[in-house]
Amino acid sequence: MMDLYKKRNSNVEWLRIIAMLFIILHHMLSQGFSFCQNPQPSLNLAFLQTFNSLGNFGNKIFIMISGYFLFNSKFSIKKIISVWLELFIYSFGLSLILYIFNIQIYGVLENGFCFTRILQKRDFRLTELAFSAMPFLTGQNWFLTSYLVFLFFVPFLNELISHLDIKKHFLLNILCFFLFNLVQLIPFSDVYVLNNYSSFFQMFFLGSFLKKYPEVFSKKNRKIMFSIGILLPLLYYIFRFLLLNHYHYYDAVPESLYYFLLSAFGYDTLFIISAFCLMAGILAFQERHSILVNLIASSTFGVYLLHNHNYFRRNIWFDFCHLQDHFQKNDFIFHTLISVLLVFIACTLIDFLRKLLLASLCDKLAIKVEVTLNKLLSAKKVAESTDV
Repeated sequence: MMDLYKKRNSNVEWLRIIAMLFIILHHMLSQGFSFCQNPQPSLNLAFLQTFNSLGNFGNKIFIMISGYFLFNSKFSIKKIISVWLELFIYSFGLSLILYIFNIQIYGVLENGFCFTRILQKRDFRLTELAFSAMPFLTGQNWFLTSYLVFLFFVPFLNELISHLDIKKHFLLNILCFFLFNLVQLIPFSDVYVLNNYSSFFQMFFLGSFLKKYPEVFSKKNRKIMFSIGILLPLLYYIFRFLLLNHYHYYDAVPESLYYFLLSAFGYDTLFIISAFCLMAGILAFQERHSILVNLIASSTFGVYLLHNHNYFRRNIWFDFCHLQDHFQKNDFIFHTLISVLLVFIACTLIDFLRKLLLASLCDKLAIKVEVTLNKLLSAKKVAESTDV
């Protein structure tokens, strides 16, 4: 196992860690508040409304990295079972703790300001414990569920990409960018709005392009692309912050500006470009291999599942981070950033513990399921050949 951590490119793993920090900040700002009325205009309010979209950028980076490594990867039932087990352990395990120790959670009463919810503490229900045992069926975690489903498409996508030359592969990426991003910038083009899987397919095609044609961009051009990947979102968020600091509230921003600059239709396009440029640029730098960095990055799935648990997540922001209490204070931005770091560290340590206690058992179980399925498929093939 340690050999695997030694081999990974730590530059890419750093990018994975940063993407997860972006996602945590997004969840913190979008779930950690309960406003009955519009809060008073302030720098803190502008910060909240500006960076609560950063998770979209983090997701794009995360999926880009996955797309890069999944190209030419071997299809593995064991891997799918392992990811499913991790999802189940965190979903059901944490819910079981809530139920046994009668820990109250934050129930949603109604919608609030800026995508927040009006909340009230209540008891954890037995039905919610049952739903936690089926996280892949109840839509409690769209990212991991979508990722698991997407893994079944990867062998077919690899077969497709292996038969494309560079020109056709390039045109495929242009087509996806046009349909999934540019067309959506046109108002009332809802017919082209696809679903959660669109990003996975698009990022796979982009990531596989970088992996299949490593020499298509020179080192110099890749480093320029890396700079673009940093500057584009940086300039966007500076402008977004100034815009929201001026207008104070989303609904006060002129509709045209909101649609192209503040809505997902607008920044999605920019984030796709930025994620691609960052990944291309990272691959241009000399590889570094840090076991510690790679070990931490290997727990980002666990961090995602822990901090965004369907029922416990708001307890983290309200009861442990106390975001609401700091919103009107001068230390709000500093407190928020420190909280992101502490949540990341705490979840990483918990995931290390899970690996230490359960990884071996889960690995054996995944292998057993894989062997059983292979035997069943082999028996079916033998039966079919005998019938013939």
